[in-house]
Amino acid sequence: MECPETQPILQITHDLITTVSPEQLLRKIVRTAVTLLQTESAGLLLCEGMEYSPPDTAPHCDELRFRVVSHYEEHLLDVPVPIAGSIAGQVFTTNAPLIVSDVPAHPVYYPAVEKLTEQVIVSLLAVPLCFKGRRIGVLEVVNKCDGTPFDAADVRCLTTLAAQAALALENARLVAALEHRVIEREAALQTALRQQQMLEVLQQVNAVLTSTLHYEEVLDRILAHIGALVAYDAVNVMLVEGDVARICRGRGYEHYGTADILQQIALKIPEVSGLATMRQTLQPIIIPDVTQDDAWVYSHPEHQWIQSYIGVPIHRQNRLFGYMNLLSATPGFYTEQDAEQLESLAQQAAIAIHNAYLYQQAQREIDERERAELALQRHQEHLEDLVAERTSDLQRAVAQTHELNTQLAQEIVEREQLIGDLQAFSGTVAHDLKNPLSLVIGYSGLLVDVLPPASQERESAEVILKTGNKMGCIITELLQFANVRQANVELVPVQMPCVIVEVEERLASVITQYQAEIIQPAQWPNVMGHAAWVEEVWANYISNALKYGGRPEEHILPRVELGYTRLDNETASAAAEIPGLWAKLQHPENHIAFWVRDNGPGLTPQAQQRLFAPFTRLDKTRAEGHGLGLSIVKRMVEKLGGEVGVTSVMGQGTVFFFTLPVKLSPRSLDMPAESGPALTDFAAPLADLCTDAELQAMEMASAIGHWEKLHTWSARIQQRSPAIGNALLDTLNDFNYADINALVQAARAAQAACKC
Repeated sequence: MECPETQPILQITHDLITTVSPEQLLRKIVRTAVTLLQTESAGLLLCEGMEYSPPDTAPHCDELRFRVVSHYEEHLLDVPVPIAGSIAGQVFTTNAPLIVSDVPAHPVYYPAVEKLTEQVIVSLLAVPLCFKGRRIGVLEVVNKCDGTPFDAADVRCLTTLAAQAALALENARLVAALEHRVIEREAALQTALRQQQMLEVLQQVNAVLTSTLHYEEVLDRILAHIGALVAYDAVNVMLVEGDVARICRGRGYEHYGTADILQQIALKIPEVSGLATMRQTLQPIIIPDVTQDDAWVYSHPEHQWIQSYIGVPIHRQNRLFGYMNLLSATPGFYTEQDAEQLESLAQQAAIAIHNAYLYQQAQREIDERERAELALQRHQEHLEDLVAERTSDLQRAVAQTHELNTQLAQEIVEREQLIGDLQAFSGTVAHDLKNPLSLVIGYSGLLVDVLPPASQERESAEVILKTGNKMGCIITELLQFANVRQANVELVPVQMPCVIVEVEERLASVITQYQAEIIQPAQWPNVMGHAAWVEEVWANYISNALKYGGRPEEHILPRVELGYTRLDNETASAAAEIPGLWAKLQHPENHIAFWVRDNGPGLTPQAQQRLFAPFTRLDKTRAEGHGLGLSIVKRMVEKLGGEVGVTSVMGQGTVFFFTLPVKLSPRSLDMPAESGPALTDFAAPLADLCTDAELQAMEMASAIGHWEKLHTWSARIQQRSPAIGNALLDTLNDFNYADINALVQAARAAQAACKC
C-alpha cells in the first residue's frame, strides 16, 4: 500500500461494519488524518440538510459547516464556511483535491476561521467527500508539523480517509432512512387500525341512526354512540334555531349536579366565540385548557370542573343543524384525531337529523293538505251554489247588455250624423252670414266716412262697423275651426324663416301699435308640417304675446322672444330655456319645440289648465276676443303630429310652445348640406329642358330655401326627364339647397354659352 500507515485505515474499514456510531467514526477519521499526515489540525465540513446532487452539478446549498474537528472544537464546531469565497468551497464545487502552499495568498482564502482559532495557517490540503458521484463535504488538514509541503502521497492518503468518511455518512443516512420508514409504517398501521375500528363504529351508528325518522330518537342515539368514538365526562347536543343554539340532549351532567337545568340553556351564537367560529368555518374547534381561554362562556361555579373542550358542527350542504359539545375534567384531553372521528359522526348525525326534519315536515304537509282538501271540498260545494246563482244573474246581464249595445250603436250612428250635420251647418252658417255681414260692414264704413264727426249718427255707425268686424272675425274663426277638424294635410318641409317673415308682415301694425320688441334666433331648423297652419299658430301666439305682454301700469312695453328647443335629449340648456317643458310633453322624441316668451304678469296654474279649451280668454280687461284662437291652434298642431302647451310663473311672464316633427336625415339639422359635384352633371340637359325665366326663378328659390316652389318645379322636371327629376327630389329631401343652386347656375351658364 502506498500510504505508509495502513493499520489505522484498516481499523477504520473494520469499524464501518461494526456498531460504532457514525459520530465516533468521523472523529476517528479526523484524528487518523492528523496522525498519518503529521499535521497540526484537521476538520470535516459537510453540506448538511441538502439532497445529494447528481455528479458534476452544483449543490443546493450555499455554505459548508464544520461537523468534526481535531482541535479548537469550541471555536469551530458548526461554524459556517461559504462555498463561494473559500478554499473548502472551491474543493467542494470542483470535486477535486487541492494543495495550497501559501494559504493567505490564495484568491479564495477565507480568514474568518483563522481569526476564530488564532492559528496561523500556512499550508492546507483539502479533498472532497463524494459517494457515487454525489458530493457530501470536504476533509481538510492544516500545516504539516515538520513544515514540509503536502505532496501526492498525502493526497492519496487523505483521499482514502475521505472515501471511508463518505461511506460512513452514507451508511448512517441509509440506517436513519430505514428507521424512519419503519416508524412511518408502524404509525400507518396504527392509523389504519384505528380507522378500521372507527369505520366499523360509524357503520353501526349509520345503521342505528337511519333506522328511525323520529327527532327525539335520533338525538338519543347520537348521544349513545359518541362515547364509542371519543371519551368524555359530559356531552350535549345543541340544535340551531336562527341565531340561537339550544341544548336538547345531554349526558354526564348528573355527576356535576347540572342535569336539571341543562335543557334550559340557550346561547346566542353571535355572542359565543366558539359557536360563531364553527358556524362560519363549519370546522371543529378544540380548547385544550378552558381556564386559559378568555372567550370561554361556562364560567359559573357549577362549571368549574370543565378543563378541556371539543366542539363539532353538525352540518350538511352548508346548512348548520346543531353542535356536538364534549367536555372533560382533564386539561389537554382532546386531540385532532378525536376531532376527525367526531366530524365523521357529525356527518352521519346531520343526515339523520335532516331526514327526521324532512319526515316531520312531510307529516305536517300531509296534515295541512288533508285539512286543505276538506276545506276545498266545502268551498267547492259553496262555489257550485254561487255558480248556479251567478249564472242566472249573468244570463240576465247578457240580455241587458245586448239591449244596451243595440241602443249604443244606434246612438253612435245618430251622433256621427249629428256631428256631420253640425260641421255642415257651421260651414253653411259661416258662408251665409259673410255676404249680408259684408254689406253691413260696407255701408256702415261708408256712413262713418260721410257723416260729420262728433255726431250721434257717426257714433252709431262706428259701433255698427266695430260690431260687424268683430262678427266677421268670429265667423272666420268658426269656419276655420270646422275646416281644421275635417282637413287632411300632407306633411312637407316647412321653411320657418319664410313663415316668420309672413307673420311679422301680418302683425306689423299690431307690433307698431304696442311698440313691442321682437327677438328671434339667427337661424331656424327645418321641420315637417303645413306652412299655412304653422303661420296661423305663430300669428296667434305672437298676437297674444303682444296683447298680454308687458306691464302697462308700470310703463313696461311688450318684449316678445321667439325660439326653439331640440328634444333629442333632455339637456341642461333645454331645461334652462323652458323650465318644465319636458314634464308637459307626451311624445318629445324626434320633435322640435317652438316657443314664444312674453314679459307679461304670468298665469296661474288654474288659468293654464283652461287655456286651450274653446271660448276661453286670457284677460278680458286687456284685450277683446271670443276665445277660439288657442283651441284652433291646438287642433292644427295635433293634426300635424305635434303638441301644444304653456308654462308660466306669476310675475315672470308666460311661454307658449308647440312641437313639430323633424325630418330625419344622415346630416345634422344644424349643419349645412355638403355640396357634391355629381348633380352638376345634369346642367347641360337641364338647360335644354327649361327656359331662362324658369331657371332664374329656381335660382332665387334655392338661394332662399323655398321648399314648396322647388318641390313643384322638381316634380315638373320629373315629367320631362325622370332621371333629372329624381336626382332633384332626392337632393331636395335632404334640404341640400346648395347643390340645387349650383346646378341651376351651371344650367344658366350652359344656356348663355349656347346663345353665344
